[in-house]
Amino acid sequence: MMDKVHTQIEEEVAGPLVPVSDGLELYFHIGMHKTGTSFLQEHFFPHIALTSFNRLHGFSLHALTHGDLGGKILVSEENLCGFPFSREHVLGHAEVPWTIQFENSIKNLSSLFPNAHIIMGIRRHGPWLLSLYKQYLHAGGTKPVSQFFDISPNDAGIFKQADLLFGRKVELIERYFPCRCFIYNHDDLCMHRMKLLENLCEFLGVPIPEISASDLERWVNRGVGHYQGHLLRVLNQFDRVRIKRRAWSASRVFCQVVLAQWPRKKMALESEIEQFVERHYTADWKRASEACSRVDHE
Repeated sequence: MMDKVHTQIEEEVAGPLVPVSDGLELYFHIGMHKTGTSFLQEHFFPHIALTSFNRLHGFSLHALTHGDLGGKILVSEENLCGFPFSREHVLGHAEVPWTIQFENSIKNLSSLFPNAHIIMGIRRHGPWLLSLYKQYLHAGGTKPVSQFFDISPNDAGIFKQADLLFGRKVELIERYFPCRCFIYNHDDLCMHRMKLLENLCEFLGVPIPEISASDLERWVNRGVGHYQGHLLRVLNQFDRVRIKRRAWSASRVFCQVVLAQWPRKKMALESEIEQFVERHYTADWKRASEACSRVDHE
């Protein structure tokens, strides 16, 4: 995505890119996917005291490269860090691995906005992988989880083993946005939400907003359960037209909404995949979580 953004900006702005105004404080919340992004976008960011909060749609970053903008601007768009899997993956076509997308996007974002600040969430590998697989099903996927994430040496899954690593992503963020990045742990957003949000407000340099208890307790984008997920994977094979058009399919609506509470059993990764993740990603989690904002759990 960022390669396309960078190219389009260069084409639309006459001459070289105009530096962002010195009076502009620019913050990018880049996800990652399935780390509480929708909660922040819908129930937190709109409440804080900023000049502007935007959920980026299309390729409108060029508006930030010229003009008389000032104050604090927060742009929240998880696709700025690339796509863990694209609709082309769902439809069976090849795509650039997410790890490469992420690196290219961060480099380009730094090139366009060298003084910007970055906000990014991470999540424990096992639950994160499961949540990404549910998202894949929501998008129309038909593969079982063993083919979505292949633990064999062939690494032939849609989501590659290297894509599950956080250490390299954190390293890139810290390198290209030194002392200007806020990395949070999804666990803290779930279990110590208000304390984490206080830390985030301090990073943004804004007062802590008044947020209703109901908004703080909200959670969005809950995935399908065990039975609904199995059914959705089968039904997706017969609903390819809507999937191709990027619309919510009838299958997804039926399984995620209509059957949301009947019967309810949590989806889980296969034991072999859980053990593989535990063996191969523990050190990576230790490295990445050490970069997260410190939250007092007492």
